[in-house]
Amino acid sequence: MNYWWGMESGVIGLEMTEALPAGVEVLAHILKRDMEHGMADDRYDYVLAMYLARYAGLRIHECFRIDTATAEQALRENAITIKGKGGKIRTVPINEQISLALRNQLNRTPRGHKLLVPDNVPTDLAISRLQAFIAANRGDIQDSHGSHPLTFHGLRHTYAAETYQALIAQGVRPLEASLKVSRLLGHERRDVTNIYLSSIEEVNHV
Repeated sequence: MNYWWGMESGVIGLEMTEALPAGVEVLAHILKRDMEHGMADDRYDYVLAMYLARYAGLRIHECFRIDTATAEQALRENAITIKGKGGKIRTVPINEQISLALRNQLNRTPRGHKLLVPDNVPTDLAISRLQAFIAANRGDIQDSHGSHPLTFHGLRHTYAAETYQALIAQGVRPLEASLKVSRLLGHERRDVTNIYLSSIEEVNHV
Protein backbone atom coordinates (compact mmCIF):
# COMPACT_ATOMS: atom_id res chain seq x y z
CA MET A 1 0.00 0.00 0.00
CA ASN A 2 1.39 3.39 -0.97
CA TYR A 3 1.05 6.13 1.64
CA TRP A 4 2.54 8.74 -0.66
CA TRP A 5 0.68 12.03 -0.26
CA GLY A 6 -0.84 10.45 2.80
CA MET A 7 0.18 12.73 5.64
CA GLU A 8 -2.05 15.51 6.90
CA SER A 9 0.31 18.27 5.78
CA GLY A 10 -0.22 19.69 2.32
CA VAL A 11 1.67 21.56 -0.32
CA ILE A 12 -0.90 24.20 -1.17
CA GLY A 13 1.09 27.13 -2.49
CA LEU A 14 4.14 24.85 -2.71
CA GLU A 15 5.37 26.07 0.65
CA MET A 16 8.10 23.98 2.29
CA THR A 17 7.66 23.08 5.94
CA GLU A 18 9.31 20.61 8.26
CA ALA A 19 5.95 18.86 8.65
CA LEU A 20 5.91 17.71 5.04
CA PRO A 21 6.59 14.00 4.49
CA ALA A 22 9.68 13.39 2.38
CA GLY A 23 7.85 12.28 -0.76
CA VAL A 24 5.52 15.27 -0.83
CA GLU A 25 8.39 17.66 -0.20
CA VAL A 26 10.31 16.20 -3.15
CA LEU A 27 7.25 16.54 -5.37
CA ALA A 28 6.84 20.16 -4.36
CA HIS A 29 10.48 20.86 -5.19
CA ILE A 30 10.06 19.17 -8.58
CA LEU A 31 7.03 21.33 -9.38
CA LYS A 32 8.71 24.50 -8.12
CA ARG A 33 11.88 23.75 -10.09
CA ASP A 34 9.95 23.20 -13.30
CA MET A 35 7.95 26.38 -12.85
CA GLU A 36 11.06 28.45 -12.16
CA HIS A 37 12.65 27.13 -15.35
CA GLY A 38 9.56 27.71 -17.43
CA MET A 39 8.99 23.97 -17.83
CA ALA A 40 5.54 23.91 -16.25
CA ASP A 41 2.64 26.14 -15.34
CA ASP A 42 1.50 26.40 -11.73
CA ARG A 43 0.36 22.84 -11.04
CA TYR A 44 -2.25 23.52 -8.41
CA ASP A 45 -4.56 21.44 -10.60
CA TYR A 46 -2.32 18.41 -10.03
CA VAL A 47 -2.38 19.06 -6.28
CA LEU A 48 -6.19 19.13 -6.30
CA ALA A 49 -6.54 15.99 -8.43
CA MET A 50 -4.25 13.96 -6.19
CA TYR A 51 -5.92 15.26 -3.03
CA LEU A 52 -9.29 14.16 -4.42
CA ALA A 53 -7.98 10.65 -5.02
CA ARG A 54 -6.04 10.42 -1.77
CA TYR A 55 -8.58 11.95 0.60
CA ALA A 56 -11.93 11.29 -1.14
CA GLY A 57 -11.25 8.21 -3.26
CA LEU A 58 -12.29 9.75 -6.56
CA ARG A 59 -11.42 8.10 -9.88
CA ILE A 60 -9.22 10.12 -12.19
CA HIS A 61 -12.04 10.69 -14.70
CA GLU A 62 -14.34 11.83 -11.90
CA CYS A 63 -11.80 14.44 -10.84
CA PHE A 64 -11.53 15.83 -14.35
CA ARG A 65 -15.32 16.19 -14.68
CA ILE A 66 -15.55 18.65 -11.79
CA ASP A 67 -16.69 22.13 -12.81
CA THR A 68 -16.97 25.34 -10.84
CA ALA A 69 -20.58 24.67 -9.82
CA THR A 70 -19.69 21.26 -8.40
CA ALA A 71 -16.74 22.74 -6.51
CA GLU A 72 -18.80 25.57 -5.05
CA GLN A 73 -21.46 23.11 -3.88
CA ALA A 74 -18.77 20.91 -2.31
CA LEU A 75 -17.41 23.84 -0.34
CA ARG A 76 -20.89 24.79 0.89
CA GLU A 77 -21.74 21.23 1.95
CA ASN A 78 -18.27 20.05 3.00
CA ALA A 79 -18.83 17.05 0.73
CA ILE A 80 -18.52 16.49 -3.00
CA THR A 81 -21.32 14.97 -5.07
CA ILE A 82 -20.00 13.19 -8.11
CA LYS A 83 -21.36 11.02 -10.91
CA GLY A 84 -19.34 7.85 -11.31
CA LYS A 85 -19.40 4.72 -13.44
CA GLY A 86 -22.80 3.77 -14.77
CA GLY A 87 -24.16 7.18 -13.87
CA LYS A 88 -24.14 6.35 -10.16
CA ILE A 89 -24.18 9.48 -8.03
CA ARG A 90 -22.52 9.49 -4.62
CA THR A 91 -21.57 12.09 -2.04
CA VAL A 92 -18.19 11.89 -0.32
CA PRO A 93 -17.01 14.05 2.61
CA ILE A 94 -14.04 16.32 1.91
CA ASN A 95 -11.34 17.41 4.33
CA GLU A 96 -9.50 20.68 4.82
CA GLN A 97 -6.80 19.83 2.28
CA ILE A 98 -9.39 19.33 -0.45
CA SER A 99 -11.30 22.44 0.56
CA LEU A 100 -8.16 24.60 0.35
CA ALA A 101 -7.22 23.12 -3.01
CA LEU A 102 -10.74 23.60 -4.38
CA ARG A 103 -10.77 27.26 -3.35
CA ASN A 104 -7.34 27.78 -4.87
CA GLN A 105 -8.34 26.25 -8.19
CA LEU A 106 -11.73 28.00 -8.22
CA ASN A 107 -9.91 31.34 -8.06
CA ARG A 108 -8.01 30.35 -11.19
CA THR A 109 -10.96 28.94 -13.18
CA PRO A 110 -13.59 30.95 -15.09
CA ARG A 111 -17.13 30.33 -13.86
CA GLY A 112 -18.84 27.47 -15.67
CA HIS A 113 -15.57 25.80 -16.71
CA LYS A 114 -13.97 22.56 -15.58
CA LEU A 115 -11.41 22.97 -12.82
CA LEU A 116 -8.81 20.54 -14.17
CA VAL A 117 -9.26 20.78 -17.94
CA PRO A 118 -7.83 23.89 -19.64
CA ASP A 119 -9.84 25.44 -22.43
CA ASN A 120 -9.22 23.88 -25.85
CA VAL A 121 -7.54 20.83 -24.28
CA PRO A 122 -9.30 17.45 -24.62
CA THR A 123 -10.05 15.82 -21.27
CA ASP A 124 -8.17 12.65 -22.21
CA LEU A 125 -5.06 14.69 -22.98
CA ALA A 126 -5.28 16.55 -19.66
CA ILE A 127 -5.54 13.22 -17.86
CA SER A 128 -2.62 11.77 -19.80
CA ARG A 129 -0.43 14.71 -18.83
CA LEU A 130 -1.07 14.15 -15.13
CA GLN A 131 -0.38 10.43 -15.46
CA ALA A 132 2.83 11.18 -17.35
CA PHE A 133 3.96 13.56 -14.60
CA ILE A 134 3.40 10.89 -11.94
CA ALA A 135 5.21 8.27 -14.01
CA ALA A 136 8.16 10.56 -14.65
CA ASN A 137 8.60 11.46 -11.00
CA ARG A 138 7.43 8.40 -9.09
CA GLY A 139 10.99 7.31 -8.40
CA ASP A 140 11.61 10.47 -6.37
CA ILE A 141 8.18 10.60 -4.78
CA GLN A 142 7.18 7.07 -3.90
CA ASP A 143 7.56 5.65 -0.41
CA SER A 144 10.65 3.46 -0.55
CA HIS A 145 8.75 0.75 1.31
CA GLY A 146 5.97 0.63 -1.29
CA SER A 147 5.58 -2.75 -2.95
CA HIS A 148 3.94 -1.44 -6.13
CA PRO A 149 4.75 1.43 -8.51
CA LEU A 150 3.01 4.65 -7.58
CA THR A 151 -0.10 5.35 -9.65
CA PHE A 152 -3.00 7.76 -9.37
CA HIS A 153 -5.30 4.80 -8.77
CA GLY A 154 -3.05 3.67 -5.93
CA LEU A 155 -4.05 6.80 -4.01
CA ARG A 156 -7.66 5.61 -4.24
CA HIS A 157 -6.61 2.24 -2.82
CA THR A 158 -4.92 3.98 0.11
CA TYR A 159 -8.07 6.02 0.77
CA ALA A 160 -10.16 2.85 0.82
CA ALA A 161 -7.83 0.99 3.17
CA GLU A 162 -7.45 3.86 5.63
CA THR A 163 -11.19 4.62 5.64
CA TYR A 164 -11.91 0.97 6.40
CA GLN A 165 -9.36 0.94 9.22
CA ALA A 166 -10.79 4.16 10.68
CA LEU A 167 -14.30 2.67 10.70
CA ILE A 168 -13.06 -0.49 12.40
CA ALA A 169 -11.29 1.65 15.02
CA GLN A 170 -14.63 3.37 15.68
CA GLY A 171 -16.21 0.01 16.48
CA VAL A 172 -17.97 -0.57 13.16
CA ARG A 173 -18.32 -4.25 12.27
CA PRO A 174 -16.13 -5.42 9.35
CA LEU A 175 -19.04 -6.15 7.01
CA GLU A 176 -20.66 -2.79 7.65
CA ALA A 177 -17.31 -1.03 7.25
CA SER A 178 -16.70 -2.79 3.95
CA LEU A 179 -20.13 -1.79 2.64
CA LYS A 180 -19.56 1.82 3.73
CA VAL A 181 -16.24 1.93 1.87
CA SER A 182 -17.93 0.36 -1.15
CA ARG A 183 -20.51 3.15 -1.27
CA LEU A 184 -17.85 5.85 -0.88
CA LEU A 185 -15.88 4.35 -3.78
CA GLY A 186 -18.95 4.10 -5.99
CA HIS A 187 -19.06 0.31 -6.01
CA GLU A 188 -21.82 -2.08 -5.05
CA ARG A 189 -19.92 -5.37 -5.24
CA ARG A 190 -18.04 -6.56 -2.17
CA ASP A 191 -15.56 -8.56 -4.25
CA VAL A 192 -14.43 -5.39 -6.02
CA THR A 193 -14.16 -3.49 -2.74
CA ASN A 194 -12.12 -6.35 -1.24
CA ILE A 195 -9.50 -5.77 -3.94
CA TYR A 196 -9.06 -2.25 -2.59
CA LEU A 197 -8.74 -3.64 0.93
CA SER A 198 -6.36 -6.46 0.03
CA SER A 199 -3.40 -4.56 1.43
CA ILE A 200 -4.84 -4.83 4.93
CA GLU A 201 -3.62 -7.93 6.68
CA GLU A 202 -6.19 -10.35 8.03
CA VAL A 203 -9.24 -8.44 6.89
CA ASN A 204 -12.28 -10.39 8.01
CA HIS A 205 -15.52 -9.36 6.32
CA VAL A 206 -17.91 -11.28 8.57
